[in-house]
Amino acid sequence: LLRYYLHEDQDYISVCKGFFRCSIRRDLPTEAILSIDSFISQYGNYLDDSLSWVYQFATKKSDRFKYNDTQFFTEKYMINTLVDSVNLDERSIVIDPACGGCNFLLYSFERLVIHVKKRSAVDRVQYALGKLYGYEIDPFLACVGSFNLKLKALAYISSERTISLSDFEMIHPLVYYPKNDTVSGFLDLEWEKQYVVNCDNNEILQLVDAFDGANVVVTNPPFRTIKGMPADQKAFLQQFYPMSKCDMCNAFIERIMEVLPTGGKAAMVTQNSWMYLDSFTSLRERVLREYTLNRIWELGSNAFYDLSGEKANVALLIATKERPKKKNEIELGLLRNMSIENIEAALDSGSVKTLRIRQTDVLKNSGSRFDMVSTDHLKSLQVECDQYGIYA
Repeated sequence: LLRYYLHEDQDYISVCKGFFRCSIRRDLPTEAILSIDSFISQYGNYLDDSLSWVYQFATKKSDRFKYNDTQFFTEKYMINTLVDSVNLDERSIVIDPACGGCNFLLYSFERLVIHVKKRSAVDRVQYALGKLYGYEIDPFLACVGSFNLKLKALAYISSERTISLSDFEMIHPLVYYPKNDTVSGFLDLEWEKQYVVNCDNNEILQLVDAFDGANVVVTNPPFRTIKGMPADQKAFLQQFYPMSKCDMCNAFIERIMEVLPTGGKAAMVTQNSWMYLDSFTSLRERVLREYTLNRIWELGSNAFYDLSGEKANVALLIATKERPKKKNEIELGLLRNMSIENIEAALDSGSVKTLRIRQTDVLKNSGSRFDMVSTDHLKSLQVECDQYGIYA
C-alpha cells in the first residue's frame, strides 16, 4: 500500500485505484474491477477508513478475534455529526477511548488541521496529530488505526508537495493499546497502574500520562450487555460500575464524564436504553444532576447500514462536564422512525426535527425517563396504574 501511495505524479484517488488493481485477484470479473474503480472515484472521501472496515468484516468470518462481537464501526455521517457538534479549535485536545480503526480521529484531524497557523504542511500535520489521542484494547486494530492516521497525514502533505518515505517515518500518531491483557481497559479506575504501548514507536507510558490534558471525547464505546459477557468482565463492572448494570456502553458514559476536566465536552454514540429502562434510573439521575446535556439525537434501530435490531437502537449524545443551570434545555432530535437514508440526509443537511426540553423537567418524569412526547395524563397513568408485573 505504501509503495503505491508514494508513487510520484499521481493523485490520491489514482494511487488507490492502482493499489486495488494490483492487489485483487486476477480472475475477478471485469465488471467487478470497474465497480471498484467507480466506487473509488465516487467516494474518494471515504477511503481513509477503508482499512478499518476491511478489518471489521474480515474478523466476522473468524472466531479467533476475541473482541469482534463488540467492534461495530461508526457510520461516517455519525462521526461527522458528533465531531462537528463539539466545534474543535486550537484549544481542543481530543481523545477516543475506544478508537478502533481511528475513524473518529481521522475526521477530527480534518477539523483540527484547518485551525493550525503553521507555515508548512508538515508542521500543520505534526501539530494536529499532537492533539489527537486514541486508545484501543485490541492491539492489532489499534495498529490499523495508527496506520490510517499516517496515511491521512500523508494525503494532507501530498496536497502541497511530493511525499517520500521519510515523510512516512516522521509521522507518529498517538494511538495506544494496553501493554498487558486487561478486562477494564479505559474503564480502569487506577490509570497510573495501567501501562500502554504506542503503536508507532513502541513507547510505553502510564495510561494517565498518555491522555494528559484531553478536554474533548469523541467515541463509539463497545456495546456489550450481561448476556454473553465474560465472568471476569461482569465481576469488574458489578464492583466498580454498579449503576451501569453490566452494560459496557453505560459504564463508558460514567467514566468519560468522570475523567473530563470541568468544561470538557463529550460526543458519543450510545445505546438508547440508558434513557428509558428502569434499571438505569440511578445512572440517569446522576447524569441529569451533575452534567449539562446539550443535545441528543435519537436514531432508533435503523441507524447502521449493516447492523439492526435492539443492539443497534442508538442515540447520539453531546454533553458538557459542568453542573446544569436551572434553565438548561436539551435539544432532542427525533429521527427514530426514519430510514437510514433519511436519517443521514437530515443530519448532513441540519434539517432535523427538534424538541427542546428543560433538563430539570426530565428529572421530574417517572424514573427520570426521557419521555418527552407523552401527555401529562399518560405520564400520570404510568405512575398511578397497577403494573403488569403484579399479575404476571
